[in-house]
Amino acid sequence: MVMPNPISLAAIKAVFRVIKFFDKRNTPFDKQNISNILVINTTAIGDTLLSTPALRAIRKGFPSVYVAVLVSKPAKEILLENKYINELIDYQPRINLPYLIKLPTLLKRLKSKRFDLVIALHGNDPDTAPIAYLTCASHRLGWQESRLSFLFTMPVKMRVENEHFAEVRVGALSNIGVLPDGIELDMPLNSKDEEEAVAFLKKNYFQKGILAGLHPFGSKPYKWWPLDRMARAGDYLYKKYNLQLIIFGGIKERDKAIEMSSMMEAKPLIAAGELSIRGSAALIKKCRLFITTDSGPMHIAQAMRTPTIALLWSTSTQTCPVNQDSIVLYGNCSNKDKSPTLCTDKILVEDVNNAAAKLFLK
Repeated sequence: MVMPNPISLAAIKAVFRVIKFFDKRNTPFDKQNISNILVINTTAIGDTLLSTPALRAIRKGFPSVYVAVLVSKPAKEILLENKYINELIDYQPRINLPYLIKLPTLLKRLKSKRFDLVIALHGNDPDTAPIAYLTCASHRLGWQESRLSFLFTMPVKMRVENEHFAEVRVGALSNIGVLPDGIELDMPLNSKDEEEAVAFLKKNYFQKGILAGLHPFGSKPYKWWPLDRMARAGDYLYKKYNLQLIIFGGIKERDKAIEMSSMMEAKPLIAAGELSIRGSAALIKKCRLFITTDSGPMHIAQAMRTPTIALLWSTSTQTCPVNQDSIVLYGNCSNKDKSPTLCTDKILVEDVNNAAAKLFLK
């Protein structure tokens, strides 16, 4: 996302402060008067999955209301079959010329829905708060850390130290009388997703045996685990437990996935760049074990209830796995360290092997 420069941001804030000054709406919140809710979740895979416990709680707190979610393209893939949602509304997450051209149409559509309540669980700053405000909803819950948080009627703290992001988002809903319903992640699949995963296995002449997934990649280079280490951990699983290994990743990581496979004796299948997000999820669901960095696929594995070994580059617990069948290995470095050699290099192959043994003994 292209962020506005300080001058542009100051101008945006000034304009909306003036608009807000003349806005005399002050309707007390009454849960019984809510019939249409818009949830904003316009970021990527992991953040979207961390919002699914909140979506589940919203539906149980408002069982008969209409719930729409404003979503980015990756978020839409995650929420496609979510039974707690009535409608998904597409959002262009990058502020550029196409965004500005499409924005009036989007705002007109949102305003026509006559939402009573907007809940901004996670989105881009600073445009999320103005979008919430311009829906004309009387009640708007969002994070107080936003630079335009004054546009929310209920700004709440969404970054709480040492508290998991999923718990924070669910907890924020107490402001509208919604009770928590656990923090398990949701990503229901359909038959088409299952067929995509099965077709991949057939294409690679593998239809029997036990699968294990490997994902050494991350959104930033310092979140990757060294390829040679993941390769050695994979070979250990192959020899010790006779597993068929699959290297997961996106199209951008495909060359690196091929490079990693060349280091291995196990001859893994390469799924990087071969499957859709939902097809990858269906394949992860088939795995007996998933070894991954702190990434979207890590959260997908949690939603699929696949036993996970998570390699986290920092000691933060805010995005770590939520399922019991998970083991987290930390690189033990501060959030200020951005070098792989200072972070994920500290996780040894032996650490992963030992963690795998614990999961297989359960």
